[in-house]
Amino acid sequence: MKLLYADDFDEDLSISNDGKNAKYNATPLRGNFSGWPFVKPDHADGSPFSQVDSYLRITAKKKEGADKGTTGFIASARADGGGFWVTPPCYLECRFTAQSAVGTWPAFWAMTYTAGPPGDELD
Repeated sequence: MKLLYADDFDEDLSISNDGKNAKYNATPLRGNFSGWPFVKPDHADGSPFSQVDSYLRITAKKKEGADKGTTGFIASARADGGGFWVTPPCYLECRFTAQSAVGTWPAFWAMTYTAGPPGDELD
């Protein structure tokens, strides 16, 4: 197989609110589907994204006394349809440690680019 995309998160993070001028988009293309709202890198309470050694940390933060908190989301697909999309058949690999907070949905998805956005979701 031929490697088409890799990110070892060993360089400065490149995440913007819509993916423009960045490697990753912090806004889901299909709305907020988590029990905890996704916040953007410039969120008033701080960015949920940080780099630790050579990995990306996406933090879920719960405010004291609240039922739920906030978390982050990144996508290689941008709101304008640009970015990185996959074309099956393909091989995908992701290594991560996920939180166990009720209402969060830690996962790795790939969006296909067949006849144009939004494509199909590969879980």
